[in-house]
Amino acid sequence: MRGVRVLVVDDSVTIRMALVAAFRNSSAQRLDIFEAGDATSALRLFKQELPDIVFLDMLLGNEKGLDLLRMFLNHRPGARVVLMTGLDRDHPDVIQAISDGAFGYLQKPVRSSAIHAMLALVDSESGAFGRII
Repeated sequence: MRGVRVLVVDDSVTIRMALVAAFRNSSAQRLDIFEAGDATSALRLFKQELPDIVFLDMLLGNEKGLDLLRMFLNHRPGARVVLMTGLDRDHPDVIQAISDGAFGYLQKPVRSSAIHAMLALVDSESGAFGRII
């Protein structure tokens, strides 16, 4: 049986590991989690695995998450992409990303409760995940 497909994109291995642990602890639902540390890997996994939701870091080393967001949405306009950043909510890049179609925004450091709430929000909007507890 297919689980909820989650793509985590962050250039920090430590942050990816922490997020994966938080995902696993935040849901009774089966999760299929894919990780990418750069834009090239992220785009490949996005096209290959067709994630239900993407958690995307805004700053990927020399690459910008905003550019990757646009690539994701060009490939799949209905994709649910949640930004993760230490930038303030009113930062121009965050405002631009939301304007460009990002589904949501999480302030770093990301809390487990925020991950659970975002998964539940996506589920309530789409009904794609079944019941997430």
